Amino acid sequence: MALEAALELDEADKLEDLLVLIRSDAVARRTRFHQAHVARVEARRGDKPDDEVDRLFTSSVDTFRSIGFPFWTAVVLLEQGEWLDARGRSSDATPLAAEARLIFEGLRAQPWLNRVDYVAQGSSVTS
Repeated sequence: MALEAALELDEADKLEDLLVLIRSDAVARRTRFHQAHVARVEARRGDKPDDEVDRLFTSSVDTFRSIGFPFWTAVVLLEQGEWLDARGRSSDATPLAAEARLIFEGLRAQPWLNRVDYVAQGSSVTS
């Protein structure tokens, strides 16, 4: 996904261009899948207050859960857990990581289970 690549490469201008494109696309604006990804990426950008980041992650999780995308639900739960853990909020991160683990176990997504272990150990690993 182009959004993910721009985010990982710290290409802020490219990321903003992609977000504008998605927000202006009539089809993308109508699909809850795209809306959930936009909320997820917005949360991970790091340019919002903590309460807004938390709201965006929660919105993304709720949307992915409601449209039946367990993999993406688990990914966002893990990302939110990593974000909380990095802020010293491991007690808030632990239940999110535990739920992500259950989903990833059911999907047999071993690389993602390895990543969950970092949050479960309170290592402050960020995404």
